[in-house]
Amino acid sequence: MIIQFPTLAIRPNVLLKDQVLPGHSHDDFDHLTIVKSGAMRVEVVTPDGKQGRRIVAAGVPTADSHTVDQSTFHVPKGWLHTIAGLADITEFWCVYMPRNEHGEMIEQHPAEADRAYYEWITCGGLMPGGC
Repeated sequence: MIIQFPTLAIRPNVLLKDQVLPGHSHDDFDHLTIVKSGAMRVEVVTPDGKQGRRIVAAGVPTADSHTVDQSTFHVPKGWLHTIAGLADITEFWCVYMPRNEHGEMIEQHPAEADRAYYEWITCGGLMPGGC
């Protein structure tokens, strides 16, 4: 479910411990992720191949983290990102502005780059309907 406002969209998500949201990128927009509860590991690959990893938590340290950053992270458009749940239940919101640099609305349904996310959500049983 996407919560749509005129200039903003929010995609609520839930991960269980050790559950992984497969690597995916969004070619049309940057987005901010806010961890509401729990903790996650985020691994990124930039378009030029640089890799990074960070732990993001909702104010509570986790056993396997070297550092716990703040409870938000920014994903620039085109960055491949993989997210893994570290807490029993991790709730997070992806917040983005569904408009391009010209102010025009952009596609809200799965583009090719977003397909892995939608398949994971529907086939993983987190949304009704299945595959």
